[in-house]
Amino acid sequence: MGDVLLTLITRDLRANFRLGSGIWLPLTMFLTIVVLIPIGIGPDIDLHSKIAPAILWIGVVFSLFLFLDRIFSPDLEDGSLDRIAASDLPLEKYVWSKIIVLWISSGLLLTILAPFLGLLLNLPLQVGLICSSSILAGSPALAAIGCLGGGIGTFNRHGNLLQTVIVLPLSIPILIFGTKSVIAYSNGEPYLPWVLQLSGISLASIAIFPFLISYTLKTVLEE
Repeated sequence: MGDVLLTLITRDLRANFRLGSGIWLPLTMFLTIVVLIPIGIGPDIDLHSKIAPAILWIGVVFSLFLFLDRIFSPDLEDGSLDRIAASDLPLEKYVWSKIIVLWISSGLLLTILAPFLGLLLNLPLQVGLICSSSILAGSPALAAIGCLGGGIGTFNRHGNLLQTVIVLPLSIPILIFGTKSVIAYSNGEPYLPWVLQLSGISLASIAIFPFLISYTLKTVLEE
């Protein structure tokens, strides 16, 4: 069963790298947000530095949620999801594979890039690394939330609206905690509690959401 899970993860990662869009478009979105928001604000370097953590986190959120409708739809359309549901592999583990793929394809890469893009916002590298650690802790939760939105979008013709209504509110606490951790470090306050809270949210999301998503997918397959 572990081999099947690894095969699913490898298959989706290869597809993302082969198509390119699954990797490069989230990175392009991230870079676009980091560049355009400061341009819209104006040439206030001190202000850029103050709001840099929020800009980086907003970039992560929107980049991870860029292709929610493509998380499960290809497998549903080509019949792969039906075969997986009929196999011995629990559907929850299939969902976990999707969360892992989304996190590796977007969350992990954005975590690595965040400190360097923070330099464009006049954010010191050390502070950027703290921001990166908070993204590392919180992005798995965002990946799980994104997969929840992707699952909902598979069975409703108003899926895009439902995805927005559900996904964005769930991501707000993560955005707040992630930004607070960097602000706390910048002010000389303890930042680790915020990172630990993000880690807890990620663990809870990875543990709970696959069951909700698998129930949604089973409902789709039964229709």
